[in-house]
Amino acid sequence: MSFIDQCYVALDKQLSEENIMLATSYYHYLLQNHSIKYSDKGHWYAISYPVIIQLFEATRFEQTESNWVQRLAMVGSWLPTIINPKLSDEAIRELQSLEERFYNVKLEEIGEEIRGERIFKAPNLPAVSIQDFVKATYQITSGAKRFDGNLSTTTKLLHFMHPHLFPIYDKKIHNRLFNGEGQQTYQKYHAYIFALRKWLEDNKETRLSLLKRLAREMNVSVIRIIDCTLFYTEEDLAKAGLSKITV
Repeated sequence: MSFIDQCYVALDKQLSEENIMLATSYYHYLLQNHSIKYSDKGHWYAISYPVIIQLFEATRFEQTESNWVQRLAMVGSWLPTIINPKLSDEAIRELQSLEERFYNVKLEEIGEEIRGERIFKAPNLPAVSIQDFVKATYQITSGAKRFDGNLSTTTKLLHFMHPHLFPIYDKKIHNRLFNGEGQQTYQKYHAYIFALRKWLEDNKETRLSLLKRLAREMNVSVIRIIDCTLFYTEEDLAKAGLSKITV
């Protein structure tokens, strides 16, 4: 089975209506329950997420070095170790160009074509590969132009720049999609993106409609709700007295 097929099967199982509703209930629990210990990472992710999104929106068209320091400091609060960014003018210009063109593009609406690998194709925008986004992002977080670097860090930054387009791909989500097998790789992240795009298209009259309604109510993107549904564990849900999530 290809990585795309493997991801699609996992997504169709994980993103049941029940699991989506359980995840959103837990998200509200995290936001509203102020007695949660601040050592609980889920609580920090929930309360800091809208603040980070607002910062990225406010600095989108004025990407100075100072603004990038703020952006990377906020992303760093979601990481287990301190990052060592390289704020070169080249990296900032390249990322700004991509962000200004694609920040409002939604994964469920974008097209695709194959040029060696599947790439994005959006109306009135040039076709662009996932590698272009990943390499430019990795360059600013590490100084190297690679597409197979630290994907947990890279995809978090990509998500905050493009919250409707790029999902986060950390170890927990990798394990959900690939049954805990192997390592995170660019090929698997690429497969995840295009499997998710197809899943959204196939479910546009059913589960995507639910996701869009919840996204409007919660003032987040559809991608953010999907991230949460894949990220939260049975142990997380038990803290809020919620039923077991399908695994």
